[in-house]
Formats: sequence, structure tokens, C-alpha cells
Amino acid sequence: MKTTRFISIIAAAVLLSLSYTSCDKDDTEGTQQQQNNDNDSTYISGAFLPDTYANKTVVAWYTAYSEADYKKKVEAVFLFTDSTFAVTKSKVYTEEDGRDPSRVVMYEGKYEVSQGDFSNGIFQFRFTPGSSFDVEVTDGYLSFMGQTYTKKNNANVPAAAKSTENEFIGTIQPYMPVLNLEISFAAWYTCTTQQDNRIKIDAIYFSTDSLMLYTRSRFYTQKDGRKPSYEVVDIGKYKFTEGDYTTGKAILTISTIDYDAIIDDGQMSVMNLVFSKQDIDTIPEPMKL
Repeated sequence: MKTTRFISIIAAAVLLSLSYTSCDKDDTEGTQQQQNNDNDSTYISGAFLPDTYANKTVVAWYTAYSEADYKKKVEAVFLFTDSTFAVTKSKVYTEEDGRDPSRVVMYEGKYEVSQGDFSNGIFQFRFTPGSSFDVEVTDGYLSFMGQTYTKKNNANVPAAAKSTENEFIGTIQPYMPVLNLEISFAAWYTCTTQQDNRIKIDAIYFSTDSLMLYTRSRFYTQKDGRKPSYEVVDIGKYKFTEGDYTTGKAILTISTIDYDAIIDDGQMSVMNLVFSKQDIDTIPEPMKL
């Protein structure tokens, strides 16, 4: 009974010391600053022409620029002579933000000119794959997906560059929160799962006095655009019924529910997940968010 009360006090203290964040898709763009000068260096250097289109000839291209406290963004629409198109987005972040530059393809497919020309006309965009979308250009301003793009000089088409869309944002690592308590850890385990656009790392830490810390970190691709998120899933307790941290059986109390954990040669099976035991010397440094 005394042990349970002690764990509860420790858990409460730890929870009070935690600070974490979970960020949704980064769509806050700040004040739009539309630039109309074809010689504007922001457009020339910032627009992203994918290297997969390097051998094609641009018949017309358009850009939209926006800036916030922590980033500058250029969206671009490229129309090619073979009736294909690509809509791209590039972002450059401040040093304080810490993210690397991002270059992604948002849409691509084929287009058809319904009437007029590339300064005043109506096109039909047929996405790959999927539906079609009518696009209108008036006096060099192209309207598409709620955004207005300005027609640019073909002499200033940017050099082709490699996409970063499959690169992950941030340093991929398990999450250890900053604690205002001195806690000695006896063992820790991780379970990493990856999807096309996300890496998730679940981490379980066992202290030397039966305290258990369960955290989760998520990392997203440049194309997805979300910042890494970190959370404390739970602070509970654990008790070995057999064996030790490498091979044994334990009961983990997570959110007041007891889970049976089986550890076999460093592989801990619990809650339908398999966690791998890590070297105690490599336990992550506490992260202040």
C-alpha cells in the first residue's frame, strides 16, 4: 500500500513538471505579400521546379509568395509544352524555427486550354490521378484552389531541384521529457512504426523504484508538413513477477489498467506491440519543448 502511494506521489510530481506539444498541420501562413516584379529574387530563387521535369519546356509559370515570422513560402504553377503541369511549394524557415528548407510537389497532371491564352484564358487541369478542375487566368493572375498566382517571365524559370517531400522533419528520436525530479532508470525500450508519411516511436522507461514512464513521439515528411509532436502517454508503475529486464514477466499499470508484459531476450511484448530493449547508456537527453 505504501509503495502504491509513493508511486502516485511521484507520478503527480512528474506530471506537474512536464511540458509537451502536439502540432497540427502547419497552415498558418501570415500576411500575403503578392509580388508582381518578374525580377524579384524571392520568386526566382524560391520557386521549386522538380528535377523530374528538368527535360521539359515551360510554356508559362506563375507564383504566389507568403511570409510569416518563421518562414517564407513560394507556391508555383508550371505549365509545360507537352500539356503537363505541376504545382509545387517551397518553404524556407528561420534559424529559430530550425527546420530545413522544404520542396514538395502538391499536384500534377495534364491541362487543356479551353479558351484564350496563358495571360487571359480558361484551362482545365486533370489531376493524376483523380478529378478535373477549371482554372482561370485574368491579366496574368491565375486562380487555383483559393490561391492567386502571378504570371512570371519565362526567361526566369528556376533551375530544377530535387524534392524533399520524403524527408522527415526534425531529429527522429524517442521522447524523454524534462523532469524536476532525480529519477534513476534501470531499463528502457522502444517500438518504432513507420507509414508513408509518419514515423512513430513509443518508449517505455523503467525506473529503479518501480516507476514507469511511457512517451510517444511522431515525425512527419516534408510533404505532410506537420512539425514533430511529443507526448507523455502515461506515468504508471511496473512489477516483475518473474525474471528481469532482459528475460522475464512483468505487470505494467497504464492508465489504471494492468497489462501483462513478456520479455524474451530483450523483446518486450505488451499491448499488442513489441518493444526492443535499448542500451541504458543511450537513454535520450531530456527535451525541453
